Amino acid sequence: LDTELNKMLTIVPDDTKVIERKIEAAEAMRDWAASEKFCNIYLNQLTHGKNGPIKTDFVQYAFGVRALARRAQKNLAGAIEDGTTVIKLAPESALAYRDRGDCYRLSGKYDLAVVDYTKAIQLDSSKSSSNYWRRAKAYEKLNNANLAKQDLEMAKKLDVAQSKI
Repeated sequence: LDTELNKMLTIVPDDTKVIERKIEAAEAMRDWAASEKFCNIYLNQLTHGKNGPIKTDFVQYAFGVRALARRAQKNLAGAIEDGTTVIKLAPESALAYRDRGDCYRLSGKYDLAVVDYTKAIQLDSSKSSSNYWRRAKAYEKLNNANLAKQDLEMAKKLDVAQSKI
């Protein structure tokens, strides 16, 4: 698929549909450099009105993929910026808050990570343990053993409950 997409881009280098598929393929292959490259092309086209009718879901997706790519490449400031854009586009996305919280935690901004993980917990309809585990790590870094312990206990309870399903 990737080879065919590359061939198509040699013929029409700014074909939005092909670039969208390249973003999806690069993300699936965890090729973070290519993910960022094609997200940049797509988002640049968007700012110049070359994408045709704007598909908000794909714009959100492109910013989300670029945030993941930037995080994987240790560009945490860029990942946080893109994560913030995703949250503006999808304020009810628990995943967006979790991902930005991860970037804050990795960059040592533990207070901000706690805020994002708390919001992710509030929005998470599946009630997974993941956000509690993450917030516990941030609380540990903030030397708040009591809150870290509470989150660890909640995460364990949710894991047990999930295993019974």
